[in-house]
Amino acid sequence: MVTRRVVPVLVVPLLVVGAVACGGGTTDSEVPAAEPTTPATSMATPATTAAEVAGATRTIETIDGPVEVPAEPQRIVALQDQNAMLPLLELGVVPVASAGVVGPDGDGVFRRVDDFDTSAIAWIGDITEPNIEAVAEQRPDLIVGDAFSGSDQLDQLRGIAPVVRIDPFGRPLVDALAQWADLVGRSEQAAEFRAAYDDRVAEVVAAIGDPGEITIAVVSAYDGGSLFYYEDGAQATAQVVDDLGLDRPDTRDPAGEFSVETFPEHVADFVVVLDYGGIEDPDSDIGAFVGSPLFLGHPAVAAGQWARIDGTQTVGSGWSKLQNLLDVLEPLLTDADLDRSIDP
Repeated sequence: MVTRRVVPVLVVPLLVVGAVACGGGTTDSEVPAAEPTTPATSMATPATTAAEVAGATRTIETIDGPVEVPAEPQRIVALQDQNAMLPLLELGVVPVASAGVVGPDGDGVFRRVDDFDTSAIAWIGDITEPNIEAVAEQRPDLIVGDAFSGSDQLDQLRGIAPVVRIDPFGRPLVDALAQWADLVGRSEQAAEFRAAYDDRVAEVVAAIGDPGEITIAVVSAYDGGSLFYYEDGAQATAQVVDDLGLDRPDTRDPAGEFSVETFPEHVADFVVVLDYGGIEDPDSDIGAFVGSPLFLGHPAVAAGQWARIDGTQTVGSGWSKLQNLLDVLEPLLTDADLDRSIDP
């Protein structure tokens, strides 16, 4: 029988150029809502205007149509942390500023980037509505985000600098990461990351034997009564599940969101619960969920075939998140006692 466990996450180092690694914890990076600062690498000084560093331009296709961008952007502002700043940092490109989220204590937080030095990256507000004035103060020559970034502010943002939004949801994450690399001239580096990821996938598939025999449900609970099921396009999670060839419950739904009462309907051989904080806190939404009779009565859970893992290290738009999730899943799904017949 596969035993119930809380799984530590191995943070996989990446070969990055220019971004300074600072060690990986399981919490997100707090940043002060401070005055704009000068990035440590890759960017121009604040005294340099966008016009002075613009140089050559090129046109790229985006979800918003063709956008003319600097051939070598010098001052990038990110409207999103885990889906825009993270892929840039992995490529060694340090934005001058980024949006994030506001933590419980009111401080700004950059998520999923604990392995990078973000001390020189200015805070421009919450990802739901970045501060336009703070963006403009950074004198960017390029503004970037994900598919949802700045939806109600695009006209204002475009009045400051070209805006490129890259979608990590509606397609394979590896394709989105390749587009980030092309945008900043790091395609060769991304190709190396892709090759390493593909090699690791092949290793894990070989270790599992026949992944298609295993049905896996990847979920997270929040707000006391909602269950999010990690469906197609859910960043690193969906990419890894698909690339390994694992099966999914028949109750899968493109919306991906359910009431927790539907959890027993997600019949699977193995259940992964993603926790984004307080991974052993019984009072959290996740803690209440995994301690509930509803959860404990699931056939895979009753068989001990489930794991609660750190979502801050396994979810997000990054090569490191893909590798981390592979490292977590391999020992769980290669256990000799794993019962692959719970989902017939």
